[in-house]
Amino acid sequence: MVAGINLARQDYEVEIWEAAKSIGQMGDFHPSVHATPFHVRKVSDYIGIDISGGVIDCRRMVFYVEGQGYEVNAEHFVLVERGGRKNSMDQFLYKIALDHGIKFRFNTMVKSLSDIPERSIMATGMTKEGMGAIGVPYELGTAAATLRAEQRMIRASRTARDRARRSTAISPEPYRTSRELRAASRRTRRRGRTRSGAVSCATGRHRGPGPPRRRRSTAP
Repeated sequence: MVAGINLARQDYEVEIWEAAKSIGQMGDFHPSVHATPFHVRKVSDYIGIDISGGVIDCRRMVFYVEGQGYEVNAEHFVLVERGGRKNSMDQFLYKIALDHGIKFRFNTMVKSLSDIPERSIMATGMTKEGMGAIGVPYELGTAAATLRAEQRMIRASRTARDRARRSTAISPEPYRTSRELRAASRRTRRRGRTRSGAVSCATGRHRGPGPPRRRRSTAP
């Protein structure tokens, strides 16, 4: 839309093809909020459109890793909403485009490069179909598939962590080196031999360590 707006300002007739049924209505991706580091005025000057009305200053930013929050400097970050809601950047640019007389054709998915008229600007991505239309390898599919993969990784990480905690609760012994483990094994074997020596024998009662000694017979 930014390119279309600038072309319309140069008296070009512009028509934008959109795969979704309306602006910002790609269900796999939006609505969504993006924290983006950029200078609003410089970006506005670069693209030729004042986008200050479509962003919000980020006052605080906290990243969470395994439940632990880490606050970072949010001075140069702004929040950009994407999607079909009225406060989104998509709707912000859409209104400007309509004011410049740009036409929109919705529900139009490009299948291949041959479907595109000459002298066109193609902006596609984030879907397997869109990448396939221009011959770019794309293995993850849609953002929803990526999100599901990330959720599976998070669940696997939590499961492994829970198992480790249960193992620690069952066996609270601290970590030991292989040398310490061998020494403990030898002590266990020695204790086993000591216990096995404390038995009652037919030749006499024996309670000490080691094998019982035989009693001398006094019979002729």
